Amino acid sequence: MLDQSWPPFLDLLDSDPDAVFRGFYSFAIRLLKLKPPRGMRSLAETEKQDLAQSIVLHCVQDNFAVLRRYSDCGKPFAAWFYVLSHNRCLDYLKKQRREDDIFVGGGECGNCGQDKYGEDPDIDPQERTKLKGAIEIVRACMSDLGQYCQLLLQLAADEYTPREMTMAMGWPADRNKRVSDDLRECRRRLKRLVSEKGIDVCTVLQS
Repeated sequence: MLDQSWPPFLDLLDSDPDAVFRGFYSFAIRLLKLKPPRGMRSLAETEKQDLAQSIVLHCVQDNFAVLRRYSDCGKPFAAWFYVLSHNRCLDYLKKQRREDDIFVGGGECGNCGQDKYGEDPDIDPQERTKLKGAIEIVRACMSDLGQYCQLLLQLAADEYTPREMTMAMGWPADRNKRVSDDLRECRRRLKRLVSEKGIDVCTVLQS
């Protein structure tokens, strides 16, 4: 099912919601165990399970509102679900960090919303501001790329090899080179978009 662009359970959204839940739950838990987003890998086992359940709940609540927004673009449904899981995981980690900031600050929220650059005293404040601005530009340019490119770049950021990316998307091993070439092209396109905004990608990455 990992290579399907339209898994069968999506045809049952209106006729058999119980079957949809069972089919999607089995699929989602299997994929999250096989290739979890990078942020999930560092969590304790109980946290991983809680986050996985939260991701599933997000997709099935309100009469499968999130699943109903999915459209078949010829790419594996697993690729769409990976992007969704990756983003939900980031939201979870950001929330945890905010709660930690509040706890450390004794209930004050002086550090809320700051990322690791805001917490590093060794970074000059002006450089920190410039760096955060550059990162936001890179993120905006990422959103201008297609879903397939976003997926490949996120998998690369999660330290997946092209072979592992191919496996995660349920494609045969002979697609490894194609995925590697596609990743190279996506990186080239992202670099061009970012350069048009006046940002040196190498400088951001080295920082």
